[in-house]
Amino acid sequence: MSLNSQKSGTNRRSFLKWTSAGVAASLFPLSFRRLGSAEAAQLTDYLGGAWVPSCCNMCGGQCGIWGYVKGGTLQKIEPTSANPYGLTDAVNPNNVANVNAPTTALGTFSASGRDAAPLGTYSAAIAANDVGRLCCKGNSALKSVYDPDRLKTPMKRVGPRGSNQFVPISWEQALEECAQNLGRIKNTHGARSIVWFGEDHSFTHIQQDIMDGLGSPNYHNHSNLCDTSRKAHYLATIGADRPLADFENADFVLVWGWNFLSALKWIHLAAIFSRGRRDRSFKFVYVDPVFNTTASRADQWIAPRPGSDGALALALAKELLDYDAGTGSKYDRAFVDQFTTGLTAYRAYLDGATDGQPKDAAWGAAQSGVAAATITALAHELGDAYAAGKRICIDTWSGPGHHTNATQGGRAINCLNLLLGGVDRPGTLVIPQRNGPGRLPAHASWKDASGKIKYDGWRLDGRDDVTINGPATSNRDLVDSNGVAYPAGTTIPVGTKFHKKYAISHGSGIYVEARESMINQRDFLGVEYPVKAAVFVFQNFLMSTPNTYRNMQALNMMDFIMCLDTHMSETAQFADIVIPGSSFLERYDYNANWGTFRSIGLRQPVIDSWIGGMSEAQFLMHLGSALGIGGFDAANYRDVDERLTRREWEIFRTQWSNQMDFDTLKQKGVWIESGSKGGTRYHKYASSFSLKYDSKWMHVEGTAAPYEVRLGVSGPGGLLIGTASAAVLKDGDSFTIDSAYAGGGYQSAFMHVDAVSYGGDPRYLVRSGTTSGSGVTLGIGSATLANGQAFPVGFSTETKFGQFWSKNLNDYFVTGSAKRPAGASVVGDDRYHPLPFYLAPEDGPTPEYPLYFVSWKEVEHTHTRTFNNPWLMEMKGENKLYVHPSLADSLGLDEDDLAWVETPVNRLRVRIHRTPGIHYESTTLATVGFVRGFGHWALGETAKGRGAHDGWILPGKAEIHSGQAVHKEVPCRIYKARF
Repeated sequence: MSLNSQKSGTNRRSFLKWTSAGVAASLFPLSFRRLGSAEAAQLTDYLGGAWVPSCCNMCGGQCGIWGYVKGGTLQKIEPTSANPYGLTDAVNPNNVANVNAPTTALGTFSASGRDAAPLGTYSAAIAANDVGRLCCKGNSALKSVYDPDRLKTPMKRVGPRGSNQFVPISWEQALEECAQNLGRIKNTHGARSIVWFGEDHSFTHIQQDIMDGLGSPNYHNHSNLCDTSRKAHYLATIGADRPLADFENADFVLVWGWNFLSALKWIHLAAIFSRGRRDRSFKFVYVDPVFNTTASRADQWIAPRPGSDGALALALAKELLDYDAGTGSKYDRAFVDQFTTGLTAYRAYLDGATDGQPKDAAWGAAQSGVAAATITALAHELGDAYAAGKRICIDTWSGPGHHTNATQGGRAINCLNLLLGGVDRPGTLVIPQRNGPGRLPAHASWKDASGKIKYDGWRLDGRDDVTINGPATSNRDLVDSNGVAYPAGTTIPVGTKFHKKYAISHGSGIYVEARESMINQRDFLGVEYPVKAAVFVFQNFLMSTPNTYRNMQALNMMDFIMCLDTHMSETAQFADIVIPGSSFLERYDYNANWGTFRSIGLRQPVIDSWIGGMSEAQFLMHLGSALGIGGFDAANYRDVDERLTRREWEIFRTQWSNQMDFDTLKQKGVWIESGSKGGTRYHKYASSFSLKYDSKWMHVEGTAAPYEVRLGVSGPGGLLIGTASAAVLKDGDSFTIDSAYAGGGYQSAFMHVDAVSYGGDPRYLVRSGTTSGSGVTLGIGSATLANGQAFPVGFSTETKFGQFWSKNLNDYFVTGSAKRPAGASVVGDDRYHPLPFYLAPEDGPTPEYPLYFVSWKEVEHTHTRTFNNPWLMEMKGENKLYVHPSLADSLGLDEDDLAWVETPVNRLRVRIHRTPGIHYESTTLATVGFVRGFGHWALGETAKGRGAHDGWILPGKAEIHSGQAVHKEVPCRIYKARF
């Protein structure tokens, strides 16, 4: 086929202008050869060059950087705090701090004591001349961008998948073959037969645009491999999926399974931790089976059995409440009574009334291996700290999160925050306000008559509820959402509905389920489902998804695979066409910074592509045009990477006080909101309800301004609430409220109060409309509310309260439930218990495999992608297996011996490191593990053959509620490798 030119004017000539430098792609410039030497002299000459601000992407932290460029070559990288031109407001918060001075009042709370305004803030650090920081990965980016093993031209496979037999082809041929194959597969099998996997921080908008334009619902991104279980358990508890720890303003810090001082999520973590320890001398307790860098900075290290974190948290809660003895002095009774629900049922569970087993310290010790005395002492410390007015910050990440019981275990940990009032207050877990430029509007050709995207059927992975849109049969028995049974092989009629498999799923999808669908050619319901093409963008699927062998099986089932990556990765070796990816130093992206206040970092090209390539976004724009997808043209800004980036910014900036234009953003590299929407806003759950437009219970009528805003989702008619100057309002828009209601607060004319009970606690909700038991929940009420009386909005959970007891999970668990995940009843299934019910991990030790195996990350590397960087590999070039000396002695293993790690799945060989810094109870009850990401057989000459890859020995499961890929759970045995 010829390149499609009807939509955007992309033709041979215009496409080739992007690749004209390709002739010289394999020729290294002299400046590159100089920088290619690890022994290059330290740069001291800053004359004649220029500094360019951007954002790092060596990991997901997205820290701000300045790159020094001379003669077209990047010569040095510094954090944005270096600010070489002395620009105001040009320091990226990711490098400095995650909270800022509040610009609004502290809600309904006192401005003194525990809720006093924080002193440790971004602005305070800047005023104190904070010089910023950048980790070793960011500083090593020079060696990644100029890596001689980078792909320099598109490649076409000519041998079997995985054989690494490729020939170079032109960019034009690569584009044409990708478009031909994807188009052919769509036309033959439907758009849903194309699955897409991308990184979650990089050029995501254009990838989603292509999938929506094609009509495929099967877009996935990296988050599912990272922290979706954390998102799920925080959503279930406080209604926010990524609260951030305010370490700098805390007095007591308790962290579970997050090596934040080494496996840096953001470089500011080290800074806020250090400043907090210096200025507030906070107590720090760290819980992790592995003694890592973070554990070395703790006042107390507690090493539980892997996956037992929920039991430990429940025992702490039981001991804390027993210590309080009903006085309300050792926990935040006022917060719990007003803003949470389910304490009654939760306390009954802790006391053993639910299942006959009190969750006391002795029980916690039996489940976790942590001494009962340690549990009791820590619970009392927490209670005493609260009673003394201390700010207590409790957080957890991927340690507990990569287990089969992650959501319930995480909820148990979160409930400690609820007990201690440790949510959205200074020095606690703060719910961030993060905004960034969104996708451009969907093109009309992508939508149906109702304005929704025209997807070809339903998703394959169980992320969403399903409506069958064509005759279907399953290979297993199913029960639909109405209770109708369909035995295996029975025809399921069009229009039949099924509940999703994952109760608290995330938009990133479920990689493990998608892989199984690729292998079996059936969806999560067991219904036949063609999966024929896979696209991987900046994703080493083969090594990143647990169970590498099954990943290979999935790829071998595909008719066509397209891979965009900087290197010939393990996944790329299975592709049909491999497109050279760009370095983050050669492309655009926006990064909503990882702080609690609104700020954006701009990633922009610091240098031109030295391989003569283009950004992934630019290639995908050409691909969208070649596929004939509407909207991939200049009129819709989907033709040139920078034009798209600029347009997204111009739309975004209009809603804020700081309306920095795009050219200024390019000069500074960072935008920070000012005015009333700037700074860290605490106590958001206690904020008073403010009337804004909400299409779920309002509508707009009229043919000319002033238009009428009336009660009800549609007209004509309904109580007049106010007027607007526009005929179309978006949810959250302000309008002129009728004078009768202008005083705000509760209004009985279009609101009412419902009495409810959640988890044994009577509560009151303010809802829209005047019909009892119906309407949209607006906030938290009381038995009686007067007109004009303010009421708080509460949390963004399904009940509007912080939840010891989950209404969502109860809807699956309760007798008579109509919710059947993946077509099967789970009534009474304790995995769906509305309380944070503890069940041991599914894949714990057995007599044959008596040890726990875990993996983790350290500062030197990111996932599987940094292992061809010689500077980082010099720092950490191997992942030895941590083995406790007593266990090693029992097995005759000395330092650096080679050992086999065998699981029920497979075995691998690895060198051992003897260390007391890992969980150990006995020779038959202990943990072994190593840093993950090693064990490459592709990627580049530096990466290959170094260390071991854990994916070979993992079962490859998804956590039951979030769909999180389970990376840290499998039983094993180890023994010396004999030659």
